[in-house]
Amino acid sequence: MDIIDGNQRKGLQIVELILTLILWVIFLLLLALLFPIAQVEFLNANTSTFLRFAMYLTILSLIITTVLLGSWSIYNKKKFGDLKKRNMDMPPQVKRDELAEAFQVTEETVAAFQSDEWIEVDATKEQEGSER
Repeated sequence: MDIIDGNQRKGLQIVELILTLILWVIFLLLLALLFPIAQVEFLNANTSTFLRFAMYLTILSLIITTVLLGSWSIYNKKKFGDLKKRNMDMPPQVKRDELAEAFQVTEETVAAFQSDEWIEVDATKEQEGSER
């Protein structure tokens, strides 16, 4: 069962599977080099070569990721604009006296509610208030 059920082409699925398997093998080999459980001949002979390869692969992955994310950012800005619509006129901040009036409590109670980390509400008073 797939987590994301998409209509991906078979060719892309195969490429994705191959890349995933290759990177898992590299990751497991790197772990085997860093935390050797058993002595394996082919790992002992080329440790420095493999670590150099892993470093180059990491740098290449970072470059590719940076280019892809940068390209995606530029694409989104061109397609959707700067999204200044997010800076819509927001309603003004609610003042303590307005909150006190809305909840029918004193301003000191509102200040206590805002400063306290934990507030316990008496359920019986809450139910009495809803019966009005």
